[in-house]
Amino acid sequence: MLEYHERSKHRGSGYALGPGTLDWATQPDPFRVFHGAPRIGLLLAANSLTTRYNELRCGALPPARRFDLPSLAILFELSLGLSAWKSSGTQRWALRCNPLGGNLHPTEGYFCVRLCPACPAGSTIT
Repeated sequence: MLEYHERSKHRGSGYALGPGTLDWATQPDPFRVFHGAPRIGLLLAANSLTTRYNELRCGALPPARRFDLPSLAILFELSLGLSAWKSSGTQRWALRCNPLGGNLHPTEGYFCVRLCPACPAGSTIT
């Protein structure tokens, strides 16, 4: 165990050697599947917002919105989605709204509410 730890840890002079390839055929599904749960698809809707960030920063709050699927879609899009794309040369990568250490990003969020007519109890929102 100690030999493996020594061989596989990163050092100041470089990253630890990896296996050389990834086994793409056995990758786990990044999303949980709840068999039998109704699935509700959400559309990207944040572009429908009319209040811009600078207005919010200056204290201009948008009007209240109804609690419905488009509002839920906006909540998830802005809190778990991508915020921008960066590039350097031929490399391009996405920046997430909620960066975490170690490049571990959530791929799912949970929405718990007592009553939402558009979301039957136990629904899977995708």
